[in-house]
Amino acid sequence: MNALSFRRDREGPVPSFARAVSALAATVKSVAPIERVSVAAAAEMYRRISSGGARTKWRNDVAPYMVEPMDMTDSRRFRGLIFVGPARSVKSEALINNVIAHRVKCRPRVGRLICPDEKAAREYSLSKLDAMIWDSPDISAQIMPGRYSMTTYEKRFLGGMRFTLGWPVKSHLAMVDLFDVLFTDYDRMPMDVDGEGSPWGLGFKRIQTFGTQGMAIAESSPGKPILDEAWRAPADAPHMAPPCDGILSLYNDGTRARRYWQCDHCGELFEPDFKLFDYPKDGDPMERGRKAVMLCPHCGGIHEPARRRDLDAAGVWLHEGPGGVLARIDDEVRDTEIVSYWLKGPCAAFQPWAQLVSQYLTAKETYDATGSEEKLRTTVNVDQALPYKPQAADSETELSPDTLRAKPAPIAAKMLPAGTRFVLLSVDVQANRFVVQADAFGVGLERWMVDRFDIHTPPTKAPGAGTRAIAPPLYSEDWAALDELLSKPYPVEGGGWRMLPAAIIVDSGGAPGTTQNAYAWWRKARKTFGRRRVFLVKGLGGVDRQPRAQEREPEKIDQTRQTKANPRRRKTVNVVFAASDVLKDEVAVSLARKVPGPGAYHLASGLPPEVFTELCAERRSSDGWDMKPGQRRNEAFDCAYYGKALAIVLGAESIDWNNPPLWAAAIEANVWALRPENDNAPAPQAATAPELAEITEDTKVPPPAPVAARPRGRRMRSRGLR
Repeated sequence: MNALSFRRDREGPVPSFARAVSALAATVKSVAPIERVSVAAAAEMYRRISSGGARTKWRNDVAPYMVEPMDMTDSRRFRGLIFVGPARSVKSEALINNVIAHRVKCRPRVGRLICPDEKAAREYSLSKLDAMIWDSPDISAQIMPGRYSMTTYEKRFLGGMRFTLGWPVKSHLAMVDLFDVLFTDYDRMPMDVDGEGSPWGLGFKRIQTFGTQGMAIAESSPGKPILDEAWRAPADAPHMAPPCDGILSLYNDGTRARRYWQCDHCGELFEPDFKLFDYPKDGDPMERGRKAVMLCPHCGGIHEPARRRDLDAAGVWLHEGPGGVLARIDDEVRDTEIVSYWLKGPCAAFQPWAQLVSQYLTAKETYDATGSEEKLRTTVNVDQALPYKPQAADSETELSPDTLRAKPAPIAAKMLPAGTRFVLLSVDVQANRFVVQADAFGVGLERWMVDRFDIHTPPTKAPGAGTRAIAPPLYSEDWAALDELLSKPYPVEGGGWRMLPAAIIVDSGGAPGTTQNAYAWWRKARKTFGRRRVFLVKGLGGVDRQPRAQEREPEKIDQTRQTKANPRRRKTVNVVFAASDVLKDEVAVSLARKVPGPGAYHLASGLPPEVFTELCAERRSSDGWDMKPGQRRNEAFDCAYYGKALAIVLGAESIDWNNPPLWAAAIEANVWALRPENDNAPAPQAATAPELAEITEDTKVPPPAPVAARPRGRRMRSRGLR
């Protein structure tokens, strides 16, 4: 039996040869000439989007501001395009998905999309890019046959089109030549890729081989801090953005276009900006937002929300030209190989003005009540498409010792205001002293610094007591000097009431030995005073997004008692990790507030004079708070942000003041309040000990007895139902 007969017996008849005509028909798309169609026109021709359970055509008139940027992505005049815009402006659909669709149908080539991280790349591939491809029959018809043509990170199409997805690591931005490199959500990427440089710089290098045919595109909402908060735009560069890293830095390298509308009343062009909104000064944020209108900066003419779409349909992009003259893209613009656009929040197609305004007002209310700028920063960056300027960087919040001394002092030192709800102690640890600060908090977290003193003398039972100064880094016994602080009540203004501190927070860093001794003190003190009254703190600098205050275990823990004979690890500590620069921003703004109310920070009269200098010892820079030249001490400023961190960890920002917890209740029901000596009324039911009402002003409250340890026994592991 010959080989051919054997094959027929085993596998069936040999298939017939393919006809040349069929083979040519299958490959004709790969050799077809490119279609000379603009990106915006191709989107209307080939894109389909799912809307309300049905597929509809892409319409450029929904977001007309995206037409020019889309068409510039196929320009031979520029090699890069930057787009800064708010959320819900369809910037990623227009500049990422529509560009890919155009390349698939009209100009097949090799490209890559860079997302902020691997998770974002996967999510974009599955939820956005695949949806665009399968919703558009003209695009999905171009998929290359084969099971590996549509993987998570790689898409293959007829005509030699190959598109991949990656994230900012060296291997995805090196050793490859690409016609297109696209970046989405650029400001959420690291600005240094494995020590090689910025993602944009590395990506721009990848298109260099293809000359004017290559194109790099980046889109994002701004998210990086302003590097020079005193910066002002020069007269010859009216569209220049403040100095920032990230997308706005790239925007400044380009033609610097901004969107302009024509006023219905005077006919002048103006740039729609959040600051041009006019809305009621009082009322609910939602109601105020619904009444928002935009004013013309030239004549004051009113533009209703219903006019937004028509205004933008007639809007124009104006780029910077020589000498700062504003011009259209077809005229003479800045001599650069990057075309750049900046769209402000009021233009966003799917961002109603009412929602834009109400989100800002809600975030502002949160800031006024708590001092937290997180929501404010988010809505300014994402909704308004503006770089965020910290409230503490405003010229009105600049602090100086003289301005603080000139503020009215509503209370005398060592006296609590009548509206006090709880008292918190903050301790900064120095090589030769403990610096103690006491803050009273009222409704809305209005705050009063009521006491400040240093502890220089070691406890009587400490080694060498009476012959040396206190030394917290060297002697763990010296930390016992802090134990009496929680037992010392402060008198409340009027009525003879007194109040004990609710909790204490102590710095855990400093000279060598400080951290170890702080941990040892914490372990002992928490058994004496209770777990929620004693805290340690460690400041974390930097302006990156991180929790303002979070209590957790340090990364390195003490395991000195873990042995083979005793495998139970020694109980480690919990430390409050505080975002020092963010919290100092909030403290500075609270101090600068001139009107009493929620979030304000007042200074009692009679405080030591160094307090005013220490509160102003630092200056806000782009990297955070730094010591001013010639300043050495900033303990008051540090203790102030420690106290804010402690309030956050205790949950004080979420208190319902109409139904507060007992430790933050009004004086008559407060668990830490001591009744006047001549008051025969019974102590509050929630008091921790009946002796509280009998303590005199000169005595100290004895700490509660330690809770008996639970007997250690073998724990049975519960087995669930099978």
